Amino acid sequence: LSQEKILKIMSMVKNKEVSIEGALHLAQKEVCAEKDPQDSLTGSQFNFIIYKYKHYRWQKRILQLDFNTRTIFNIEKGIIKKQFPFSQVKGCEDAERRRFSIVFHGRQDYELEAVSLDDKRKIIYLLSRVIQSNSYKRPVESCPGRPAGCDVIHEGLLDLQQNTSTSTEWVKCLAQLREGELALYGLGTAPATATIPLAAGNVGVSRDSGCSTFSLHTRDHHY
Repeated sequence: LSQEKILKIMSMVKNKEVSIEGALHLAQKEVCAEKDPQDSLTGSQFNFIIYKYKHYRWQKRILQLDFNTRTIFNIEKGIIKKQFPFSQVKGCEDAERRRFSIVFHGRQDYELEAVSLDDKRKIIYLLSRVIQSNSYKRPVESCPGRPAGCDVIHEGLLDLQQNTSTSTEWVKCLAQLREGELALYGLGTAPATATIPLAAGNVGVSRDSGCSTFSLHTRDHHY
């Protein structure tokens, strides 16, 4: 959703025109009514120099996101080493400095490092569009007799804290809890999308006393 729509819905809650639950439903309707988030990128191709950790060292690669073939390519010296259809992308996890990970369905995560923070932000943003597009394209028949997205156990709006080397900011997100994972989709202009695996024994939650904030800890990350 645009920042304008988010502020409008929040204003409606403040003025008691809608309840918090009603605001969540309204936000969801607005999201569903918007155009498929990938349409504007169809036919586009993006290339980034990245480093992939392999054999105990960081190796230079080209990460290509091709929205024409809906494929991610891992290219080394002009040779395609790996390729992954967009449908295999499960999530993207931010990490310290210029590092991040691409989480796939049914295969090992890709731990990568961008050459700059700006490139990292662009890559995470593009991956968030891929993930959103995958959620829009989820087949309705996967849940017979129920609407698409029925695998969502609970959802709501959260503010996600994001830290950089110079500042800390809170980004508004739509949080969707599914079996085995928590998905966060940035609602503003900032790319805040993340998919957090909730494997047994690999996650912990702590709540700050006296306020509405809480922390989620996984083996590798802190949210």
